[in-house]
Amino acid sequence: MNNNLKIIIHKPLVQKKYNDTRDWYKINEIKKSDFLECIKELFDVVEKKIECKGEDDKFLKTFITEQEKLSDEEWYNLEKSIRFRKILTMKIGTFHEKMFSKFISYEKVHKGIITFGCDLRKKDDTEYWEIKNRENTMNSNSAAKVAQNFEQALKHSKKCYLVYVNSTKLNLPRFNISSQVNILNGRNAYNLMAGRDNFYDDLVDTFTYASKNFKTFNDLKSNLEKI
Repeated sequence: MNNNLKIIIHKPLVQKKYNDTRDWYKINEIKKSDFLECIKELFDVVEKKIECKGEDDKFLKTFITEQEKLSDEEWYNLEKSIRFRKILTMKIGTFHEKMFSKFISYEKVHKGIITFGCDLRKKDDTEYWEIKNRENTMNSNSAAKVAQNFEQALKHSKKCYLVYVNSTKLNLPRFNISSQVNILNGRNAYNLMAGRDNFYDDLVDTFTYASKNFKTFNDLKSNLEKI
């Protein structure tokens, strides 16, 4: 990580306690409607609105069923679970990418502006960000592409950030990306954007409550509209 990176955190004067279930939504920097937009695809998967499609790998199936002595039904259930997890993992990545773009000073890059191939930027055009769920989601080819994108942004005097959302490592992999690029984990990145040192924890609490207490997207939406 770039040792020159300074993260300035402005702590709120009052730390509110969330004892009332009406106060479970703790991330007021993000509009409730935006949070709903970000989390909707996760509920779509659970509610079977998005199918977990895929072709069977005959060789993989043969090897696993023979090694583990699985019936066709047991294989089907195993494969279904794996596909479900894969698509949820993908949608979690989308969730974070969208969430970062919902902070008031940031936006997801779109056509009509210089993007440098990055995921989002600060609206004043001073910062460009690339969001990855974890470090193992980048192979050598994708890392080379990210490095190239950042190189172009740095030539235009932009600040650059690479985020590994789910990493807890202190020394995050750089993949030969310029030392001028700031590499952060999800906790540091969320707290930096929010300007407070407990936003990430509040996001985890909010996400956990939504996941635990609402089985459908409409239930979640109805509750959020009341608080």
